[in-house]
Amino acid sequence: METTTMQKLLAGHTFFVPADLRAYTWEIPSETGNRSVNTRVDIFLSDLNLYLESPSDKPYFLGHFSFKFKELNVYDIIDGQQRMTSIVILLSAIFERLKKLRALNDEEQTMYKDMIKRKQGYPLSTVDYDDPLFKAYIIDHSNHIEATTTSGKRIVQAYDYFVDALADKDEAYLVKLIAAIGQATCTHDISL
Repeated sequence: METTTMQKLLAGHTFFVPADLRAYTWEIPSETGNRSVNTRVDIFLSDLNLYLESPSDKPYFLGHFSFKFKELNVYDIIDGQQRMTSIVILLSAIFERLKKLRALNDEEQTMYKDMIKRKQGYPLSTVDYDDPLFKAYIIDHSNHIEATTTSGKRIVQAYDYFVDALADKDEAYLVKLIAAIGQATCTHDISL
């Protein structure tokens, strides 16, 4: 088992969600009568906000990931794909919001390339039937593709939820959130 940061984990590697794993299942909050129902998407963002407000000098911990080696720097995700997909969705929303406020500096551009999109491709590919939507809507911000699966609709809803949650956030908050996620630690193992 190895410990690293989220940015180092994603940088220079490509991760695939294999077809035999379940597609994206995290749902956005909804209202049931007068009772608000918490979901993994809002709990994830709430937990990050609590971390940002805390006096902790330790990095945020994103949990454990398991991968299966495919070829040099290419892996199938065995465990943790829901979290990794949510992390990339949230980061894409944060970077998009920050770009509306100002141009990314050199460090932020490097983080974007490491964790979201690089010239030679994407660090994360979801299940085959959702991947075109994931890349078009979440990464490239194109509204010209429609979600046709339940998991695809959840991906779009999660992104839209994060965009709405970040709409009133200032530059300082966004920069702090990007840094917290990029520097967050995680453990991982790789099987052959």
